[in-house]
Amino acid sequence: MKTHYKNGAPSNWADRHVSEYATTHPWEDFAKTVNVYLDMMAIATTANDQGRSQFDLSPEADAINMVDCILDIVIEVSEYNLDLGLTPLLPEQLSDPVLEKIAFINELRRLHLPDDPSRSET
Repeated sequence: MKTHYKNGAPSNWADRHVSEYATTHPWEDFAKTVNVYLDMMAIATTANDQGRSQFDLSPEADAINMVDCILDIVIEVSEYNLDLGLTPLLPEQLSDPVLEKIAFINELRRLHLPDDPSRSET
């Protein structure tokens, strides 16, 4: 982390990470990637609730396809944000390594969560 604060992130950080800060440590990379995944799930849930889309948010969903579709909404909302002088909603482009990390997080969800959210494991 000292190196990050002294020198900043590598210039090619977006090739493998969701944010500059994610380059500081593998745990930060994981945490920031999980955060983007959760933000995307929240966006997709809202889009579903508002009737804008019908995303399959099950753990079995194709994570890469889901992300591609959600990024369409992210880009649209980010444009509104920029018009208002606000920051983009999320990164508008994600590299293949980042998409693989997001798919891994979705796989963790698939492996460790019950199919029925009302059912709890003992």
